[in-house]
Amino acid sequence: MADGVGFEIYLQVLMAPVDALPLARRVALITDTDVPPGAEEPARLQTLRALPGTWASPGALHLAAAPRTLEPAPWARTIPRRCVPRSCCARLTPRTGGQVLAAVEAVDAS
Repeated sequence: MADGVGFEIYLQVLMAPVDALPLARRVALITDTDVPPGAEEPARLQTLRALPGTWASPGALHLAAAPRTLEPAPWARTIPRRCVPRSCCARLTPRTGGQVLAAVEAVDAS
């Protein structure tokens, strides 16, 4: 699991062949588009889809993109905060600068 936006380097490590073999034969990349429903997908998604070909990777990349950010999804009102320990949340989302923890606390407080 890679938290953040620098997917290219992770894809290269997993999919670029070394001695004709990649570390991973199949990679799933789950991200968001942050565009309104019905709008064109961002160009970055096409760029990501094309990367394995630039490395002549024999692997397959599956890119799944949601129209909105996926980060708040686990913190819906139906999931009590006590189900997700703060330490676990902080380790899983280190690049959010505490935004996910703040969202968890805001949901729990209401």
